[in-house]
Amino acid sequence: MNSYSLRPRPPRRAALLGGLCTVVGLVVLIAGIFSSWSVIVVVLAAIVLAAGIVVLAMVAYSMVHHAIYVDLTEQGFRVHGPGMDKKGSWAHVTKVALTPDGSRLVIASGAIKRTYISCPNGGQDPVMKALVADITSRVGSTGH
Repeated sequence: MNSYSLRPRPPRRAALLGGLCTVVGLVVLIAGIFSSWSVIVVVLAAIVLAAGIVVLAMVAYSMVHHAIYVDLTEQGFRVHGPGMDKKGSWAHVTKVALTPDGSRLVIASGAIKRTYISCPNGGQDPVMKALVADITSRVGSTGH
């Protein structure tokens, strides 16, 4: 069995904003407490610190839980991720199509059933390229 994990790009701006809020909030909070600044400044610093921690937690959560996993076996495939769990057999696959930019793969099983695999990092992602090559070798040909 071959397994692939398609993960989104790290949200750099959100991580930077969360880290900046955390550091600034912590520094102002500590300085405010030890310098006997106004209670309003200390409370605002605590709010900025808490907001930074929440943003960093959301960044970590999104990196872990927003991935798409694809498992390929000799018998078939399974695509699962947040809110999705699709399985199929290679014997039932009628067509495999790839978008021109290589970021989206469609596995057709008959006239109606479709399984979509979208790569958040685009078609140049090495994991997506390896996945496409693996599926192509199992099915035989890829159509556009």
